Amino acid sequence: MKWIETITLRSTRTNADAGVAELLMQARTPSGPATQRPVDIKIYHHAGIDTDFSIHIHWDGSANDQDKSPLGLRLAQNLKYLGLINHSVWIENGMGYPEGPGHDQGQNF
Repeated sequence: MKWIETITLRSTRTNADAGVAELLMQARTPSGPATQRPVDIKIYHHAGIDTDFSIHIHWDGSANDQDKSPLGLRLAQNLKYLGLINHSVWIENGMGYPEGPGHDQGQNF
């Protein structure tokens, strides 16, 4: 099962991007068993608000009944000093667009 954790930061600091980047570099350093490592970590910033960020931690495996991962909890805790945090878990439901160009089997939803 594929799932993601989203950590959304609304900061009042104009230099929040440096703090977010540093924490993500630390998070990308492998630790623990390979089965407990994320598939990918991506960061986005709001199109119109430079101090709003959304961090997406992509996982493949059990979501443990919507439990937040130790990595996600650590990141959220460390980002609190930069501003307001919203931390949530999203589980893929299998609906979506077909993959790849030329895929004409119809839509999955």
